Amino acid sequence: MRGKISNTKVDSEAKKLPSLCFLRYNRVMTIQEIQRLREEKPFKPFRVLTADGKTYDVMHPEFLGQSPSGRLIMIGLPDDSTVTLDLLLVTGIRKGIKPGKNDSRRKA
Repeated sequence: MRGKISNTKVDSEAKKLPSLCFLRYNRVMTIQEIQRLREEKPFKPFRVLTADGKTYDVMHPEFLGQSPSGRLIMIGLPDDSTVTLDLLLVTGIRKGIKPGKNDSRRKA
């Protein structure tokens, strides 16, 4: 049995690792957080951060939509275009951005 690891040994080793190693992506929590921010009264602008480093500012609740499944969100941009994002690519949300600057950035 040289080179084999029993399941019990793996389980006991896994318990020693920090719990953050076992966090998984939670799409439901992300869409619920975005919905909560959109419905906040008064509305406070926020920034959506994506895995490729791009950021998109949501300056008004009407500039944000979602697909029926909740997997996709659509953000209206200042130039009257829209961007559609898969929530699997959303890495974070930054609250408390300045309302005067709608600088949705698309970094190369």
